[in-house]
Amino acid sequence: ATTHVCSDCSLFLSFEDLENSQAIMVGNGEKVLAKRKGKVQLSGKVILQNVLFCPDLHVNLISVPKLIENGCTTFFENDGCAIWKGKQKLIHAQQTNGLYVFPSVLHISCSALEWHRRLGHFGQMEKLYNQVTGIPQCDCVNVKECITCIQAKQGRKPIPKGNPENNADVGELLHLDLIGPVTPAGKSGEKYILTLLDEKSKIGFAKPLREKSQASKVIESVIKLMETSSKSRVKRIRSDRGTEFVNQELRTFLKEKGIVHETSAPYIPQQNGNAERFNRTLMEKVRAMFLDSGLEKRFWPFAVEYAAYVRNRIPCKPHGHTPFEMLFGSKPDLKNVRIFGQKCFVLKNPYETTGKLDSKSKPGIFLGIEP
Repeated sequence: ATTHVCSDCSLFLSFEDLENSQAIMVGNGEKVLAKRKGKVQLSGKVILQNVLFCPDLHVNLISVPKLIENGCTTFFENDGCAIWKGKQKLIHAQQTNGLYVFPSVLHISCSALEWHRRLGHFGQMEKLYNQVTGIPQCDCVNVKECITCIQAKQGRKPIPKGNPENNADVGELLHLDLIGPVTPAGKSGEKYILTLLDEKSKIGFAKPLREKSQASKVIESVIKLMETSSKSRVKRIRSDRGTEFVNQELRTFLKEKGIVHETSAPYIPQQNGNAERFNRTLMEKVRAMFLDSGLEKRFWPFAVEYAAYVRNRIPCKPHGHTPFEMLFGSKPDLKNVRIFGQKCFVLKNPYETTGKLDSKSKPGIFLGIEP
């Protein structure tokens, strides 16, 4: 045989697909196809590499030239064949009907691999033997080479903890995100929430939108506000690759301002974790406001803006100050803050008063404070 061939998939330690199926010529002149290759443990010290898997062959063949390439020496004697590596004899095969048949030593590796598979591809077999009964003491399988485990358990590396952006100045880095579509639609047809968060000060902005295309104008206005309110200009923004952030209008504005646009990798929202955390805090406040007020859900755009307004005037854990003070340099005034959804009275315009004895105010519902 010019290469190792195995017909039993359970004997493989690991598998990989061949780019192109490989034809194997057998003794009767027919061809059988091999579509995969892998590693087979012949004994505790012999692992055959690049073994072709051919289920239609019905026999397992060992290639002497391949053994020699692997650093082994093969001696053929009257009573059989021996494989040596250096001065150590690894395995002996008996001659039967003109063929050299190796003893059934594969059951050791096969048994460990089988138990690995029986136990749902358990990854620490060596720690199991002293904890349970009913499992034979087998040579450990290198489960890191189990293709099934790789396909089933592969995951991303964890996002490092800690904040590498702590040295950023106020207004230097903005995190952007879009929430939605939100149902039901808002009172004026709003379906989305654009959120923006400054890395250093933690001041956040939340703007309800009817269409995603409105996001660019809001981002531009917030950047201008940040630059006029802080001592530094905006140097970077960070977002996902949604079309509300990656478009020609915003790209042109950022280029004119010299702002770098950083985008997170697809399906990894953790890379923009600051924005995700701000969204969570914001929506928790909105949800609590609605549960407390009992208002119709179509008023959610007002609750979103008021939640952001209040959050910016509450001390923030990372720096111990209010985001408002970090950006504007003065303490926020909370004398006008009220309970969202509570009953209030609004002063009428002069033309609404028809008589000297008419009421000067009309009842209403408190929905927030103009920023």
